[in-house]
Amino acid sequence: MACVRIPILVIECVLVALVQTAAAGEEQPHLPNGGLKLVEPELTIATLPIEGLKASELHDNFEEIHNGHRHEAIDIIAPNGAPAHAVVDGTIRTLFFSKAGGNTIYEFDQTCVYCYYYAHLDQYADGLYEGMHVSRGTGIGYVGSTGDAALAAPHLHFAIYQLGPDKRWWKSTPVNPYPILIRLLKNVPPAS
Repeated sequence: MACVRIPILVIECVLVALVQTAAAGEEQPHLPNGGLKLVEPELTIATLPIEGLKASELHDNFEEIHNGHRHEAIDIIAPNGAPAHAVVDGTIRTLFFSKAGGNTIYEFDQTCVYCYYYAHLDQYADGLYEGMHVSRGTGIGYVGSTGDAALAAPHLHFAIYQLGPDKRWWKSTPVNPYPILIRLLKNVPPAS
């Protein structure tokens, strides 16, 4: 049954992208062989993954070497149990426990162009399941130290991947979340 779901999700993502492109009414550039090249939407995040986050609390550790490989994410330090939120409207693609990431969530945006990865979660939000549609700001889990995270340093490991045509996040292009979150923070009014 799971093998059937993956091709269906890929087809749904491609159809959504095609419909949204057509609905936008924008003329698309044509490839030399006459094919249509879809223009990917600009990467934006609609809300912060941790409420109340400040720019001074973010550190760009995307390029750092962790356990012998490039980090390709940022770590957002937060208290154990702090709620983690979906950053965009999308679909929970996979809930997975890994040795490195602990409790993890893979969220695809509505166009299936980007995947948002949340790791080291203490636990998932009640009722969260694979295939579930979530709106930006929805609580999806709680910050923790699962996987290879230090128990004394709970944090959210947050990554973004630009998906390829096959929609395999593990073969996707990592995108640095730091400048995107900083840009969002500049547009967020300070908490009162």
